Amino acid sequence: MESRPRTPPEPFGARIRRLRKRLGLSPAELARRAQIAPADLLRLERGDQRVGFDSLTRLLAVLMPPEGPASGPTVKAGGPGATSGGTG
Repeated sequence: MESRPRTPPEPFGARIRRLRKRLGLSPAELARRAQIAPADLLRLERGDQRVGFDSLTRLLAVLMPPEGPASGPTVKAGGPGATSGGTG
């Protein structure tokens, strides 16, 4: 059996750019919605900067919002193990 060469994974910044463009957002609009500096977003898309956890979660909230209850489980604010003070 002949194996095909694996294609390298898409760089993270390129994925962010592709998702942003798919939604029709400019870099400035995505940065505004994700509450990050526009220059940081551009460096991230070029691969010149890593993304921190807080920025990543804000970017994903804009680029991949939950579709609703039918889309499956979602992580609520505060993440796993967070307490809301309610009974459920």
